[in-house]
Amino acid sequence: LEPACYRPSGTRERLPPGDPPSARSESACTHDGECQLAGNCGTACVGYREPDFSATCMSHDWLDENTLCGCVEGTCSFFRQ
Repeated sequence: LEPACYRPSGTRERLPPGDPPSARSESACTHDGECQLAGNCGTACVGYREPDFSATCMSHDWLDENTLCGCVEGTCSFFRQ
């Protein structure tokens, strides 16, 4: 498979599948630049205002080279296009 190609206006599927948007106000966003990878191994997608966010290095079957981190429906989330 080819790595994901980011398309700013492309359709986004929030990951993990069926996961609701974050309720944390620090993860609210209006554009992708407000989101960042966080956690010890980059296994979390959070807003840049999130203070000292930590996460485990747990592997997820949906987290691969085609997964992107950005603003999905007003919340920082992992997504696929």
